[in-house]
Amino acid sequence: MTLFKEMKSSDAKSRFEVLLSQRDNNETPAAIISCMLDFYRDERLDDCIIEDDGDMLLYQWGTYDWGQGRWFDFNITRQYVPGSGEDEDIFQLSVTAKYSPAHELDALGSGNKWCGSPKELPQFNEFIYNSPPLQFLHQKPCDKVDVSSNQTG
Repeated sequence: MTLFKEMKSSDAKSRFEVLLSQRDNNETPAAIISCMLDFYRDERLDDCIIEDDGDMLLYQWGTYDWGQGRWFDFNITRQYVPGSGEDEDIFQLSVTAKYSPAHELDALGSGNKWCGSPKELPQFNEFIYNSPPLQFLHQKPCDKVDVSSNQTG
């Protein structure tokens, strides 16, 4: 079900934030994952070419210190390439549930999985929902949620 008539990549973050704010328990991994998967399934970026890896999803987790202390990050990212598909035009819309470090979270290790197109969503969805991080954190509110959009190239 498409919610927006058309969407350019420059609109992705604001439109995703609207959808996330409408979810119950929007600070739990289950709500975050569900929202991003629905957003990816239902909302195409008109200026990105899926067939050229122009609109993909990345699921990832692990305990890291990115300069602000150690946190367990539970993340899903929509990576998209508007226009010509040049490497310097790669953008990422990320939503990360952050948890204070704990032995139970460290025991989950780290990992990631890519989804290259909407056709891969059923298998990607199954992988995520059966993954140890989501099984453990499913409805546990996080300490903070970061939604960010940046250019990686």
